[in-house]
Amino acid sequence: MANSDVVFGGDWMESQSEAQGLAETVADSAPDTAARCCFLLHVRTDRLDAYLEAHEHVWPEMQRALSDAGWRNYSLFLQKPTGMVVGYFEADDVELAQQAIAKTETNASWQRSMSQFFAAPDGGTNEVLPQYFHLA
Repeated sequence: MANSDVVFGGDWMESQSEAQGLAETVADSAPDTAARCCFLLHVRTDRLDAYLEAHEHVWPEMQRALSDAGWRNYSLFLQKPTGMVVGYFEADDVELAQQAIAKTETNASWQRSMSQFFAAPDGGTNEVLPQYFHLA
């Protein structure tokens, strides 16, 4: 096992079949219908301070639009050295919640104002991550 490998307990996955099983689980997961959604964004590191400042003052109408669209427990996490943002939210139906917020003019305005902060070419595009483990 390499020094960079992390083991949290139990036996380390030794066989290719176990690794393949996890890969199949990830491939088969359906993030668009799950109650939880995790996504990545990439912020330009030279714009991080301004990006963080903007999020200290999220418009009340944007917050209402997210809530009205069904988003709850929405959080953003930042890896400052790389500008990677991890977003997480919950909804009764993630796909419908994403569709609902996408239809609002408030969201369109917010996204236009935020676009200056994202790394090109697609840093502002949500990359939805498949869920492969959950401890309730």
